[in-house]
Amino acid sequence: MCSRATAGNVFVFVGALFHALAMFTPWWIITTSAYYGLWQFCTRLTESVKCQSISLDLSANIVKDSMKATQAIACLGLIMTGLAVLFTVYYLCRSEKLQVAGGCSICAGILVMIGVVIFGASRNSLGLASYLSYSFGVETVGGLLLCIAGGMQVS
Repeated sequence: MCSRATAGNVFVFVGALFHALAMFTPWWIITTSAYYGLWQFCTRLTESVKCQSISLDLSANIVKDSMKATQAIACLGLIMTGLAVLFTVYYLCRSEKLQVAGGCSICAGILVMIGVVIFGASRNSLGLASYLSYSFGVETVGGLLLCIAGGMQVS
């Protein structure tokens, strides 16, 4: 039977993978003619798809303050996730307690969940009838896994 800390370590790696995967895929929102992510949006043409980068250009119509906030918090979450993975590997090699790694995991999970809430609450500001897609769900699960992992590592 594995210990709680071991399960927490696995959750850190899976949560980090989910966060990284979701952060860079363009399927957070799907409409009838387009789909959007944090960093690009794609429009469906008759037989092709045209994707454009979402820049931080202030004149871009699609880049609302809520999108900028979500991008910034997702980046902070990725940094904290990287630290959580780094400390997890470091403390596993040294057979020490995982409190620092657990703290980083909890912070990363909280940041990811704040980004999820901001994005989910502001999705209608795009002025489109839209549906949240799988990348949004993967991001949510990744944030939850990071929080759970942190709790398991700290205890």
